Amino acid sequence: MLSPAQSNPRLRRDLICRPIEMRGESMWVIKDPLGRDYFQISNREYRLLNLVDGSRSLDEMVAYCANAFTPDIVLPDQIQNFLAELRRRGFLANHDDQNVEIKGSTSRWWSNPFAIRFPGIAVDRLLDPMMPILQLFASVPLLIFGFAMMIVGFITALFYSAEIASHISSIAMRSVANWGMLLFVTLTFTKVIHELAHAVSCKWFGASCREIGIMLLFGMPVLYCDVSDAWLIRERWKRVVVSTAGMMVECFIASIAVFLWLTIEDSTARDLCVSVIVVCSISTLVFNGNPLLRYDGYYMLSDAMGIANLSQRATTSMQCWVRKWLWGEPAQETQTGLNRFLRGYWFASTAYRIGIYVALGMFVYYLAERVKMGEVVGSLLVILEAIVLYRMIHSVCARPEHLRNRSMLTHPSFLIASGLGLIAVALTIILPAPTYITAAASIRPANAQTLFVTSPGRLDHAIEPVFLVSKGDVIARIVSPELESKRLMLHSNLNKNRTELSVLNSRRSLDTQSHLLIPTLSQKIQADEDQLNLIEREQSRLIVRSPRAGRIFPIYRTCSHSKDASHLQGWTHSPLDGENRDAWLESGTELCAIGDAQHNEAIVFVSQNEVERIRVGQPVRLQFAHRASNEVVGRVTEVATSPVIDIPQELISKGMLRSWDEGAAFYQVRVLLDPESSPLAVHMTCIAKIELVPEDIWTQAFRRLQQIL
Repeated sequence: MLSPAQSNPRLRRDLICRPIEMRGESMWVIKDPLGRDYFQISNREYRLLNLVDGSRSLDEMVAYCANAFTPDIVLPDQIQNFLAELRRRGFLANHDDQNVEIKGSTSRWWSNPFAIRFPGIAVDRLLDPMMPILQLFASVPLLIFGFAMMIVGFITALFYSAEIASHISSIAMRSVANWGMLLFVTLTFTKVIHELAHAVSCKWFGASCREIGIMLLFGMPVLYCDVSDAWLIRERWKRVVVSTAGMMVECFIASIAVFLWLTIEDSTARDLCVSVIVVCSISTLVFNGNPLLRYDGYYMLSDAMGIANLSQRATTSMQCWVRKWLWGEPAQETQTGLNRFLRGYWFASTAYRIGIYVALGMFVYYLAERVKMGEVVGSLLVILEAIVLYRMIHSVCARPEHLRNRSMLTHPSFLIASGLGLIAVALTIILPAPTYITAAASIRPANAQTLFVTSPGRLDHAIEPVFLVSKGDVIARIVSPELESKRLMLHSNLNKNRTELSVLNSRRSLDTQSHLLIPTLSQKIQADEDQLNLIEREQSRLIVRSPRAGRIFPIYRTCSHSKDASHLQGWTHSPLDGENRDAWLESGTELCAIGDAQHNEAIVFVSQNEVERIRVGQPVRLQFAHRASNEVVGRVTEVATSPVIDIPQELISKGMLRSWDEGAAFYQVRVLLDPESSPLAVHMTCIAKIELVPEDIWTQAFRRLQQIL
């Protein structure tokens, strides 16, 4: 009930009321310039609002409504609840003609720890001189061109979706230092344009943009634009345009990025283009365009369906239903289709938000793991998500104020719900849950032998790397200019000496001195023959043959160059590639590996803290960055009992193992891959996900605590 001081309530004089269109009907919006709040009411409520002028008491309002709204009956409790809602929102003034204190006008960060908003800057004055210029871009031909670009870009992106996904995977496989700044630049640029589009469209239709500022969305700084004044725009389609302006501009930017991505060669600029494609299309539609989150899509749905305060009404409808079932409170609403939709929307939006929080939390935890802060960040994320989950549940399940003095044991529904909740929590804690270990891995052929260059030289011939070979087949033929020059010189000398020996033998009967030269010359010929045989044997070693039957697996390394200035031509990718003919190969260069034609294997490098949990036979999934179907399955066949001495350079160079981990203790886990998987290049890198024995949450938490301590 109203107190004596509130017997004649009066609205604050600074409130602004504007008519708007919702679902084909006229409604009113109340704007609170102090509390920065908007409240939508019906025409009947607006007529009642006009009675709150300080000259009427509650009884007088009831008497007026009884005559004005005949034959409908307006109960005093309904008017009392309406006035209570106005007071709760701070719309009523005190009798000393001073505005009441606005409760909650400055939101505290802990009210939503995943979306902390900081005060921004007003942009109205900045946009005013720019509006004449921006009007040029709103002409009909340019708008048609923009929509055409978006459609063509969307179709093109679908056509090249596999290549785009592969490019994104390759970027994600790099170290955070490589792609973190790229993602930051992309987000900053696109989101500035996104928010400015909202501000410009709002100004275009006569409303004002309050401010543009920065907020921490799950710990990541992002921009926000307060265009709440769009609720004061009367036409519904204009409000929808304001809500969609940011997404439309981002989709246009994404279409331009698609065409640039197709024309640019591999470079940082091309990486930036594919980042823009993802951020401005998939990201903006999943987050901004999703009506289950209170962003652009939410306001579009609210306007399209004509449901004012959609989220608040969904929470209220769900709250009434839960209170009726859980606490036995009398129903305050009818079972209409709208109420069922509102409750369904509450379930969907709550589940989706929880999923988003968990996914973002896992992403942040993954980044923290890369810098060895996983335990600390993970603990903070669990606390924050517990706070948000509690607030979601408490908003609909809290016991009503007028039932606080009653014993909870008198409500059978509460006892049943509590029992079911305890059972669910117990099962969640006790039942084993799947657990995994992720680690860096490198591909090897099963039971493979690596072939090396034993003597330096130029690559004259090499077999195609896709061939199956038999034992003794020629894999590569290498030519050494030095050996060939020596062989030719020795062969020339040998022919010369043999000719001279033949002449001496023919003159032996005529020249008594000739027989004295024959032994010396014969010894010289024998020495040349021995040296020639040695060179030929050395040259035969330059012909690399397969030591076994199997499949050729190319080995990819970085470019190599001879230290000799006369041998400047190096090789790229695999030495067996056709582009590397006549390339100089140093002694010890890995040519390829010959292994099982039916099986590949992966060598996974697992840290000392995790290796004890791995068992032979556990399933493994490998994720590759440069494959359209980037997942290969296998099983653990061997777990090393001692740590490795050297970590493969390809894992360190790609950032899959940090440079300061080179001296850490890692154990090799051998994984035999599915024989149906397509051929994989030797030394190809990937992420291995090993499925462990299921464990309950208590065991997992205890192990984490041990690692922290």
